[in-house]
This record gives sequence, structure tokens and C-alpha cells, in this order.
Amino acid sequence: MGGRSAGRANYISIMILMAILVIAFGLRLWRIEAQSLWYDEGISALMAPRDLATITHDAAGDIHPPLYYYILHFWTALSGNSEIGLRYLSLIYGVLTVALTYKIGERLFNLGAGYFAGFIATFSPLLVYYSQEARMYMQVTFLAALSMYLFLRLLTRGYRIITVDSQGPSTSPLRSSLSSTGIGKVGRWDDLWVWIVYVLVTAAALYSHYFAFTIVLAQNFFLALTFWPRRSLAIKWVIAQGILLLLYVPWLAVSLKQLAVWPSVSEPFSFFTLLHKIFVAFSFGLSYEASNVEEVAFLALLVASLLLMYLPAQVGRPDRLRALAFNLAYVLFPVLVLYLLSLRRPMYNPKFLLLAVPGYCLLLGLGLDRLDRIVRCLPPISGMRLTRTALSMGAIAICVLLILTSSARSLLAYYYDPKYARDDYRGLVRQIESSFREGDAIVLNAPGQVEIFRYYYRGEGDVYPLPRQRPIDERDTEGELRRIAGGHKRVWLVLWAVQEADPNGFIEGWLDKHAYKANNTWYGGVRLCLYSLAAGEVGEATTDKVRVNFGNEVVLLGYRVVAQSPKPGDILPLTLFWQALEPLKKRYTVFVHLLDQREFICGQHDSEPAGGTKPTDSWAVADMVEDRHGIPILLGTPPGEYQIEVGLYETDTGKRLSILDEQGRATADRFLFGRVTVLRSNTPPKVEALRMPRLSGKTLLDNKVKFLGYGLYKLGSDSAEVNFAPADIAHLVLYWQALGDIEEDYARQIGLVGTNGVVTRTTEDEPMGGAYTTSKWHVGDLIRDQERIALHGLAPGEYKIVLYLKQDSGPGKMAGERVLRATVDLGSLWIR
Repeated sequence: MGGRSAGRANYISIMILMAILVIAFGLRLWRIEAQSLWYDEGISALMAPRDLATITHDAAGDIHPPLYYYILHFWTALSGNSEIGLRYLSLIYGVLTVALTYKIGERLFNLGAGYFAGFIATFSPLLVYYSQEARMYMQVTFLAALSMYLFLRLLTRGYRIITVDSQGPSTSPLRSSLSSTGIGKVGRWDDLWVWIVYVLVTAAALYSHYFAFTIVLAQNFFLALTFWPRRSLAIKWVIAQGILLLLYVPWLAVSLKQLAVWPSVSEPFSFFTLLHKIFVAFSFGLSYEASNVEEVAFLALLVASLLLMYLPAQVGRPDRLRALAFNLAYVLFPVLVLYLLSLRRPMYNPKFLLLAVPGYCLLLGLGLDRLDRIVRCLPPISGMRLTRTALSMGAIAICVLLILTSSARSLLAYYYDPKYARDDYRGLVRQIESSFREGDAIVLNAPGQVEIFRYYYRGEGDVYPLPRQRPIDERDTEGELRRIAGGHKRVWLVLWAVQEADPNGFIEGWLDKHAYKANNTWYGGVRLCLYSLAAGEVGEATTDKVRVNFGNEVVLLGYRVVAQSPKPGDILPLTLFWQALEPLKKRYTVFVHLLDQREFICGQHDSEPAGGTKPTDSWAVADMVEDRHGIPILLGTPPGEYQIEVGLYETDTGKRLSILDEQGRATADRFLFGRVTVLRSNTPPKVEALRMPRLSGKTLLDNKVKFLGYGLYKLGSDSAEVNFAPADIAHLVLYWQALGDIEEDYARQIGLVGTNGVVTRTTEDEPMGGAYTTSKWHVGDLIRDQERIALHGLAPGEYKIVLYLKQDSGPGKMAGERVLRATVDLGSLWIR
């Protein structure tokens, strides 16, 4: 019976461990390819195909050792160079790290602590994040954990500095049954082989990331703390450390110069600030703002209290105190070393301390295990043992729920919230490729972007990495910018790590002064700008003089429009001339819009004056400020007459400055001027260039028209939305494509249908308010159509949006009576 019981417990234990590892694998695989590779991963992608000699040479000039690139070289030969292929290696390291966390906990404390630690590591947002990144951080975390495990084997097998607690007595039937199986116990290794594997694994960690030396220091510190209880261990340990040093010296000699110039990567910080930072990072990962910090603070306080209660109970048990000291050295020694190094060059980055996260999971696991034991040691309540078991399970369940809730919030934010996404080079390149025109140039501000940019970019456009040197030579860079401007009509500027490559913003400033910025979009931490050079046209344009008083603070003296007949996708160059009437204490942003006859925006550019290089609070009174703007004519804008509006708003609050008349009365908050004739585009744009939030592709009217898709926004916002307040106005943008000649004029009606099936709100009009009716559409035309839907007076709830396409009139119908020809369901919006 005893053997059968042990076998059953052994089976249960294996199943629990397998379940933990399957969940760990799933969390690390989920949406692994959803985010773009970022700059550092681009380096990995470009390094991997190179031969080992080239990798060695290139890594010597980098700030990372070469082992990860060596392994990735052979890995990608099997998996390919795709995003998932590159990242899958880190995923494997991530799952193995969870398994090692369990094994260390089981060996260091007991089986229960091992399971708790493995469970926490499974859901650790920081470990999940770096298990989906094609860099060396999960590799060094895995190797550091394996080094600590082998180190622990030496201590618990051959020398007994730590006595394993897994066979100790327990009042828990589950704990007793699991412990009796001996799960995780391995037969004795030959002592020499343990030492050999330990040295090789630790050397591999050092060759994966420089910060792995903190684990070696932690191990040496721990042995020193235990007063070298055995002379034979001391001798072998010194020999092993000497071999490690000999193995690492060749690379250290190559990389020492590079390490000496490693720049600061963070602001200076105090030790307690560092502890707070790593507590939040280790608990929440990099998306902690989406979580409830108070929950984990409570959990940390609880676990810390349990650990403090653990200490008095271990008086006379130095082996258990050493086990806790081992754990604390694992998690805290890297932190302490980073702090000391940062006294000279601040270098806080959570990824440098990732190798200590398994130690943090071990501490939490031990705390949960102590909670179980403490509750079970309470005096019986009404003489019922079951009550203590229920209390223990309930207390642990609450703590586990806190961990899962906090981790789930953070992981969901990481998976789905663009705010926490990596730099989106994939999306950036798609935008360039979808809107690229012959004669465009691409300037990469920070030449190191070439690797990641070329990973995604497959076009034939001219790419210019600038500046060519670091620190930047502004005279040389200006000469190259002039050559680029002379040979290209437009420039795409990709900005990343500007503080390192171009700290004074010379490149962007030069383009702001000599070209017209039309686009300024962030893709994570990368910014994409589009400039129109308008070479040779500026001198031909005339300047219209006006005097428009904005709030008795700023006056618009004049404006100059370069091109009067653009097409959709073109950039309309506009120059404004400003003057401050008094010293300005606030910063204002200039907005420039191109409006159709219904005052829908068909092109806009918002920016602080001169591309941000001349903020209003720096203006001198009476000085004239030249302010260039490029207005991008939105793709799908129908041909017709358009007007320009200009104004200013407070950068911080968005409040517009009013225009004052001669008597000082506010008359408007924008200045309207000019007539711009937009011509029909000869070449329809690519559909992906429209960046429609919702796609359809439904064909209508006997395949003469295709409804491509739509976007739903709050009026005045650029973010797609489905949740609205009763006072909001919904802004609907519809995209059509003409597939054939249309002889009739059609109207489109938009209806909101309540859950009771009743149409509660409708708007009806011809596309573009009749400015470009369907009978004028040409085959291939792509049309951007807009409509506003007022939501005031509607009860909270869900409303389906239905699009009806009606013929203007039909046989037997009265003039003006419209006939329904097609219906399209557009989804739902919610009024909260």
C-alpha cells in the first residue's frame, strides 16, 4: 500500500509540475509575434546570419558578449529569421527558467515552496515579457538560475552547508504525501562532473551578459558568509573560480575598453528608490501602471511578515537560516552591485536585473509556504482539524488570487495595450511603403537603426543614415542634407535615440527650417516625420498680408501658400508669419486644417511653431517668427474647393486663443482664408495606406461600388472609439471605391438602431454633402466620406450602426423620394 500511495503522489506531483510548465509555455507563446521587433532585436536579427568570426568581431564593439549571437546563429539556421523564429529561443529559456525556479525552491526549502515559486515565475510579467524578446536576457537568466542550482547541489550533496528541508515533518497531508515521494531528488553525481558542469554553465552566463558576474559574486559572498566550513570545498572552489577567470579573461581583454565607455542609461537614484523600482518591476513587469500597486504592496508586506516570523522559528536551525541567506543573496546581491556601480554611472534598467527575478519568486514562494505552515500550527478551533486546513487553503487562495489579479492586469496590458508595446518599426515601415512616392528619401537619424529598418523595409528608396559620425559633425551633416534636398521631393525622417546621435536636434531642426513638416507620428519610442521640400517653388509664391489678433498676445502678420492645386496624398506647403505682442509665458500649438464645404477636416498639421524649434515662450516681442507647416491632403479626399483654417491653442490644456476685433471683442477662435483646389488623383492609393480601423470589402449596387471600411471616433479625436457619453458627437468616416461607372446619384443614410430594433437616430445626405456625387465617380476612385451623428438625448445602452444606400429617385416615385438599394451593418456603439 505504501508503494502504491507513493506512486500516486509521485504521479500527482508530476502532473502539477507539467501543468505549471504548460501554462508557462502558453503565456510566453501567446501573441509572441504580435509586436514588431524593436531596435535591439534588429541587431539580433542582423547578427544571427553572420559567421562566427564576424559575430565575435562585431560583439567586441558592442556592449554584450557574443554567446547569445553564437547560439542564435545556429538556432535561426533551423527556425528561420522570422519574428517568431527569432523570439522562440527566448521562449524556451523562459519555460526552462520556470522549471529551474521550482527545482531550486524544492531543493533549497521544500516541495511546497518549490511549487509556489514555480507558479509565481509562470505568471511573472517581467519574465513573460523577456521570454518574447529576441535578446540575451532570458538566456542569461536561465544560465544564472542553472548556475545557482548547480552551486546548490554542491552545497547540499557533497558538503551539507545547507540541509534540504523537503523531508521535514508537516501537518499537511498533501505536503506529507508529496514530500514522501522524493520528487526532484536525483542520485549522486560524480563530484568532478558537477564541478565541470558548474564551471561551464557559469562561464556561459558570463559570455551571455556582463552583469552575470553579480551571480558569481553572490555565490562567493554566500560561501564567505558560511565561514568556509570545509577545507576541501574551499580548495575546490578556489580552483573552480580560477578556471572561470581563465576562461573569461580572453574576452574581458577584448571588451574592457568598450565597458570603460559604457554610457549612463538612467538618471541618478538613491538605494531606496532602486528598491522601489525593482519591487514594482519584479511584481508587475513593464506595464505596472495598468495594475493596482496597493494589492502587491499588501502581498509583499504579508510575505515579508511571514519571513520575519520564519526567522525566530529557525533558532538552532542554522541550515535553514543559510537557506534563506542563499535566497537573499540570489535576489539582492545583483541589486546591491548595480547600485554601487551606478554611483559613478547611473545604469538602472530592469532587464539588467532580470537574472535576480527567480530569486524574488523564491522569496514569495517561501512566504506562501510559511503561511500554510503557520496557519496549520494554530491551536485547533472547536477541536476540528479540518478548520485549520480550510483556513490554510483560504489564506493561500487569497494570496494567490492577488498574484494572479496583479499579473493578469499587467499581462493583458502588455499583450493588448499599445501604450506598453515595443517600438513599432513594422508599422512605421508599412506606413512608409504604403505612402511612398518616387523621389522620396528616407533619413535615419541614428545610423544604428539601419539593422532593424532593413529587416522590415524591402523598398528601393534611397536610405541615408545620419549623422555619419558621433558626436555629430554639423557642418558635414548640413552638406549632406543639402544634397538630399536637391535630389528629392520629400523626406521621411525616422527619429530614435536622438539624445545619443543628435543631442541638439540639428537634423530635424534643419528640415523644419528648410522644408514643410506634414507628419509627426510616434510608433512606440520611434518617431516618423514626413517633409515636403517644395524645391524652387517658394520664391514663386506670394505672401498675403493680414493682421489677426489672437488674444492680444499673438498676431498673425501674413501667410504664404506654395502649391494651389494638390492631389490627395500631396503635401500643401504653408508658411505663417507670427509676432508676439507681449512676452509670452505659455506655450501655444498652431493648428492648420484643410476644410471641405461642410467644415470636415481633410488635412491637418498641429505643431508648436517651426516644428517645435521656436516655442512661443521663447519669442521676443516684435520679432517676426517664420512658421512652416505641411498640410497632408488625406487620401480619398474628393476633388473640389477647400479652405484653410489656422489658430492657436494652449499646449497643456488644448484651450484655443480667441480672435479679437479692434474693440477687443472675441469674434472667433480660428482664422479662415484661401481657396485650395484639390484635383482628382490619377493613381488610386493602396488600400492599406488608408489605415482604416475597421475593414469591410462588401460590394454593392451590382458590383459597381465596394464599401471598403470605416472608422468611428469622438468628434475632435484621432483614436477609434466605440464608447461614448450622451453629450458626445460621433464622427464616422466611410471609405468607398468605385468599381464601375455609376450613372445614378445615390444618397447614404446612417441609422442607430436600439436593442428593441427601433431606429432612434438617422442622418441622410449624399456622399460628401453632394460635393462629389456618385454619378461623378470614376472607375478606381477611392473616396473618403464623413458624417457626424449627434448622440444627445439617447438613452444609455448599445446601438447598432446601419448604413443604408438609397437611389435618389426611381420609376413611379415622387421627385425627391429615395429607394433603398443596399444595407450594410457597421457594428455597434455604446452610450455609457
